[in-house]
Amino acid sequence: NSQQPIELDEIVKSTRLLLSPELEKSGVTIEYQLEGQGRQVMVNKVQIEQVLVNLIRNSIEALRDSNRDDGKLVLASRLLEDGSIETTVSDNGPGIETDMVDRMFNPFQTSKASGMGMGLSISRSIIETHGGKLWADTQHRQGAFLGFSLPVCD
Repeated sequence: NSQQPIELDEIVKSTRLLLSPELEKSGVTIEYQLEGQGRQVMVNKVQIEQVLVNLIRNSIEALRDSNRDDGKLVLASRLLEDGSIETTVSDNGPGIETDMVDRMFNPFQTSKASGMGMGLSISRSIIETHGGKLWADTQHRQGAFLGFSLPVCD
């Protein structure tokens, strides 16, 4: 469980390679809006990749299930005033049902036929172990909008 300083935007970009086959199969496109400005976070790279893969895979599945042929994901990052980097994953899918938002981070909660419902619970634990926060934005206009913040290391 070794942590090392690493540029968060690089992790976000490398995650695409891990999901390449799924993205191609589903026809979902990814747009990057990375403004981490080269700042680094002290993390276990594999664990942060796991969180991103989970968030992105949830979006891909939601887009696929909604039968959209213009499925799109936006991966964005920005520096916050409190000295952390916020990374968000948003899509133009059906969004998160209001009653699910409160429960979606609980273990064994799933809206999927084949899901175990552990992904977001584990993801939140990983981010909190790294001193950050993981959340879902319910005020988002359309689609799902999830994000996490991690403290920048100097």
